[in-house]
Amino acid sequence: MRNKGLRRFQLFLLFVAAMLIVWRMVASPAGVGFVTMSDLDERELTSQYFEVLTPATVTISGEVSFEDDRVGSDLAVVAWILGGASGDVVWRTRVDNVQREGVRAMVEDSVRLEAGDYAVYFSTLGPDDRSYREGSAFGLKPHWTNYKDFWHLDLQAPDGSVDVDPKMRLTSVGGETSLFQMDLRARRSSQQLMIHASRSSTLRAFGGFTRCNGDCDRITIKEIPDGVVVWSVENEQAEAAGGSRVNHWLYTTVELEGGVYEIEFIPGRHEGAWSENPPWRADDFVFRMDPASAGTIRPIDPWAFGQPIVEHLGLGDGELRRTRITLEDSLDVILYAMGEIGGQDQRYDWGWIEREGGASDVVWEMTYDNTLPAGGDSDNRLAKAIFRLGPGSYVASFETDGSHSYAGFNRGQPRNPERWGLAVFPLDPDQLTSANVQTETTERPVQESDWPSPAGSMIEDVDASRFLVRSTRLGNSADVTTDFTLSNSTDVILMALGELTSTANYDYGWLEDRVSGETIWRMEWNTTLPAGGDDSYRRAHVELTLPPGSYRARFTTDGSISWEGFGDEAPDYPEDWGIAIFTADS
Repeated sequence: MRNKGLRRFQLFLLFVAAMLIVWRMVASPAGVGFVTMSDLDERELTSQYFEVLTPATVTISGEVSFEDDRVGSDLAVVAWILGGASGDVVWRTRVDNVQREGVRAMVEDSVRLEAGDYAVYFSTLGPDDRSYREGSAFGLKPHWTNYKDFWHLDLQAPDGSVDVDPKMRLTSVGGETSLFQMDLRARRSSQQLMIHASRSSTLRAFGGFTRCNGDCDRITIKEIPDGVVVWSVENEQAEAAGGSRVNHWLYTTVELEGGVYEIEFIPGRHEGAWSENPPWRADDFVFRMDPASAGTIRPIDPWAFGQPIVEHLGLGDGELRRTRITLEDSLDVILYAMGEIGGQDQRYDWGWIEREGGASDVVWEMTYDNTLPAGGDSDNRLAKAIFRLGPGSYVASFETDGSHSYAGFNRGQPRNPERWGLAVFPLDPDQLTSANVQTETTERPVQESDWPSPAGSMIEDVDASRFLVRSTRLGNSADVTTDFTLSNSTDVILMALGELTSTANYDYGWLEDRVSGETIWRMEWNTTLPAGGDDSYRRAHVELTLPPGSYRARFTTDGSISWEGFGDEAPDYPEDWGIAIFTADS
């Protein structure tokens, strides 16, 4: 009896040992599991770093998904392993290394890994940013988003061959810093950098970007100040970077002549976060530019190193600041302006530059179209322009209304709020000497008595004998024509005040040759300046030399807004509403 019990106990122990051996062989043939990724939802990206201490064969099991059950469909849920030293893909899910069952795809594979650092990734973001929305309601058609309960990945390796948390990261291909770089976090807005090449130089352009026919990255290098594009990523051959088909990787060189350039990166997809399966090097999807030789290319940052020739900054409520600039030679300038613009023709705090006393002389004007968001409230807008001023005199102006300024932002304040206003820097400080720049700044509150009176006229002091045309103080629905003849070549001044926007003309005038009918000058948004009051009120001050001949001046108004009534905001000189032409003072 005692022997029978002993034998039963021995048989039980033998059975348990056999079961342990079978479990070891079936459940964990490669050794111990060191990575498990499960309980994943759609639109997730997870990763785990590990170190292989001694060369080992890693067994990989799990389940991913095809986009749908169609023949030839792509994998929508994917996994991959990167080698830390090289950043190369050492293993990934592919159509030919999974066992397909409709949409489901079973993973049973292995890979031999040498000692070193590695990272394993699992992405359920999908093949592109549209695919996620193509699944049917209630999962009524085969689609990858219906299979999240099955998604998982397990990695196993022999005991002692792997350290799961070595506190490491993959080595970046670009090093610590670059002359210009754009990483995933920076892709929420465009980025520009001006550079100066002291002589013929070479830039290395390398890293990750998106390429497609739609909303993808635009990267250019423009010659300054002409704005000619000398290089574009669109013209370069690039290789697929993995994941979504829009992800690409570039390594090339760009040859630049000596001069000033602007690098511009306008992001498309991946604006601050992955919206579809990321590239294989998800942690290093950075686009960089570096000079091939030290000392040949340097960045230009006027805010850090420059001294502005116009400094209308930190403006408060109800201010007007003007600077007169006189140049003996041409000067290339960089202009920055920050103000409040609510949309097309809705400007509240804004700036402009005009040629003093010249013809059609808006050199630059701050509009909604040439500005970008400045941070904070949506009406905060930022402009940057680079252009050349020829010899002569100019007036740079900035005007603010009665609220929301550096004195107190009643809505979200912008980035760098102390830059509210306008600043003009020389593009090359060495040009200041040759241009012999002279400036004179005036500052006054908009409401001071010396600011133009709403009842005034700019031409009230002009002698009546000098007028060739004086069709002013015009009311609604007017259509005025004035003819005049000149027997000699004559210098004249044309002044006009009306209502225009960037897209339409309401009250406006023009000058034409009465014989041929040819238009000599026409009042348009880009040939006029702000006139005070509403943003649509525009004025013109034009100096012309007219040869002998017959001329016709015309002005037309619509059925509202005129000298008869301006609503809440009148222009600075409302009595000049219309057109006047008079001989220049000899």
